[in-house]
Amino acid sequence: MHYLLTAEAMFDGRGGNLVERPAILIEGASIARVTVQGDPTLPPNIETIDLPGHTLMPGLIDGHVHLIFDGGPNPVLSLRAETDEHALLRMGIHARSMLDAGITTARDLGDRTFLSLAVRDAIAEGLVPGPRLLCAGPPLTTTAGHCWYLGGEVDGEVGIRKGVRERVKRGVDCLKVMATGGGMTPGS
Repeated sequence: MHYLLTAEAMFDGRGGNLVERPAILIEGASIARVTVQGDPTLPPNIETIDLPGHTLMPGLIDGHVHLIFDGGPNPVLSLRAETDEHALLRMGIHARSMLDAGITTARDLGDRTFLSLAVRDAIAEGLVPGPRLLCAGPPLTTTAGHCWYLGGEVDGEVGIRKGVRERVKRGVDCLKVMATGGGMTPGS
């Protein structure tokens, strides 16, 4: 499917000035070209979605999320009482909410049992809507360290090597090491 998206203005992230009367050529699910309205090289008779009075902008990037947590007053307690299957469904809802808010890329820096990888892959396959995800899987931490309950406890050089290798084998995009304590793990 091809169409043209037009608006009053566009912030392109390159400076303080807005691009007036932008035209964005969409081919399938990708942006094929960014230009301005009236560009004579645009395809003739293309379907146009006009957004008068609106300003377009690039997708937002969130560099630190945890789709696994519910955002309630006690996310750790909630997660401990939740099955992986239920958590996975809720994570899909969180991903959709992020996309609806304009976040097109996010880095998930800690989950349980590699659930974020399943969400990432389902989004990439088109099964569920959501931003492009870069996932770390369960964070590496010492025994009883910050977020130990996510299942990433490792100790010593051998333990760290084994933990890293497991994550690489599972297909993580990045690694998260929780080397210090955090507010969600009292006593760590």
